[in-house]
Amino acid sequence: MGQRFVIGLNPGTDWTEVKRGLLKIGAGSVNEPSPAQPDVLVATLASDGNEDDFLRRAKELSGVRYAEPDAWRSSY
Repeated sequence: MGQRFVIGLNPGTDWTEVKRGLLKIGAGSVNEPSPAQPDVLVATLASDGNEDDFLRRAKELSGVRYAEPDAWRSSY
């Protein structure tokens, strides 16, 4: 399984647009937001992706407030 990233969205952002952007820059999958956290996506990097490049590019996407490695999943 690839590295997971937590992607925070600005209020009012269409998460489907951000999902498309994340898939274009190297995410292998993107989970839709949960009802408890409607402004958060979880993206998993494709197995051949570069973590640093993905993180930099994710932060540049329109509507993204923050992007960071999923620390909880990364520690195992």
